[in-house]
Amino acid sequence: MAGDWIKMRNNLWDDPRVSRLCDLTEESEASVIGGLYWLWSSADEHTEDGRMPGLSLSGIDRKTGVKGLGAALVEIGWVDNTEGGVTIIRFDEHNGTSAKRRCMEAQRKANSRNASASHADNTQTEEGDHAELEKRREDIKTTTDVVVAEDGFDGSSPTNKNQVLISNRDGETELQAACRVVWESYSHAYTQRYGAKPVRNAKVNGQVRQFVGRIGREEGPAVAAFFVGHNSAFYVKKMHGVGVLLADAEKLRTEWATGNRVTDTKARQSDRAQTTGDTVAEILAERAQA
Repeated sequence: MAGDWIKMRNNLWDDPRVSRLCDLTEESEASVIGGLYWLWSSADEHTEDGRMPGLSLSGIDRKTGVKGLGAALVEIGWVDNTEGGVTIIRFDEHNGTSAKRRCMEAQRKANSRNASASHADNTQTEEGDHAELEKRREDIKTTTDVVVAEDGFDGSSPTNKNQVLISNRDGETELQAACRVVWESYSHAYTQRYGAKPVRNAKVNGQVRQFVGRIGREEGPAVAAFFVGHNSAFYVKKMHGVGVLLADAEKLRTEWATGNRVTDTKARQSDRAQTTGDTVAEILAERAQA
């Protein structure tokens, strides 16, 4: 009734109450958690409050394949064996429509906090992040003195007219102007974060040129500044060098466009959730074939 997903904690495996269920049923954590997944997902599908008329404790054992699970759930206080059925205690705190709404709202707020730079004292909302990015785009457009040549422009070099772009800075090419604007954006953000200007040499210039070729001049400056504000442990360890910016160019562009920074912590949480989901899926598949 409440959707095609349920909320399951990623530390459920180590919960002492799950350990108690394993002791009472003499089954492994994988089997018990697989049984819990069936019970909670069934309740989420068929009820709003966790009351399941017609389901008995023996029915739980039969459905999950874990003998004694129903009685064990009653003993630890997760299920109430009522007349005519069972009730999952405090079901609406974790699943059901209202609980899922609260969960999604909490996740949205957490994503918003992660999307703000940690060196700033204030926390921005997702809307604030988006507005800031849009403002940076507008600033870049209004402060960049680059003029794109028309198709009919009869320039000198290079010979391909589509590669010709002249700014009012001593005849810069399109690539030179784009690299300059990207470097200025990166350098400004870097200086604000570290209190010193970044090193610029021939190697760095080449990396900036490759970055522009992969991301483009329109979005490149904003993505470069976004990268310097990223608090991934790896980026911080590398002190936001241009080489790292180049290596993760497409990933950073996606995070910038969506306002969702993927930190090491979020990656580990996602990996643990995926592992738990895969384990449960394997258990259910094995039981379906049995």
